[in-house]
Amino acid sequence: MWLPSRWLKYGLPFLVAIFIQSPVGCKKEPPKEKRLLAPDFTLLAVDGKTVTLSRLRGKVVLLDFWATWCKPCRLAIPHLNDLYKAYQKSGLEIIGVSLDKGSPERIRRFAVNIGVQYTLIMADDEVIRKYGISPIPTTYLIDRDGYISNKWIGFSQNLMNNITTEIERLLSQEGA
Repeated sequence: MWLPSRWLKYGLPFLVAIFIQSPVGCKKEPPKEKRLLAPDFTLLAVDGKTVTLSRLRGKVVLLDFWATWCKPCRLAIPHLNDLYKAYQKSGLEIIGVSLDKGSPERIRRFAVNIGVQYTLIMADDEVIRKYGISPIPTTYLIDRDGYISNKWIGFSQNLMNNITTEIERLLSQEGA
């Protein structure tokens, strides 16, 4: 196989260096001091109870920031229901964080009508600011120790596959 001399001089060493520094298929977990602790909150759920994120330590928590008027958000709900059914007993908690304004009762009725099976809470401006929510849906995955494992923006089947893989990885780890 013939390679131009410029490729041998510049390209090949560069690729070898990248390959050596980035093992294929390996995801190295950053040290805990480099990871971000998920901002804590206590918010009202649409069923009238309160939810405090830090009280869920020991579980893997998926926070889905959404709104009733957001079409991709609504498309994600059946997938989130499936994840909840499949992994709840293994330690997954899903919390839908509604950015809708208005009464929790309106969101609760919406949730009942479309069959949301996981916990829904109402966001406040502080939580929206702390999590840097701009486009929705935005999904955070938090490990058993309360650290942010990953963040995704938008909705697609491929994204849901990535979320599922990450949930399975986190559920298989010990924590808290």
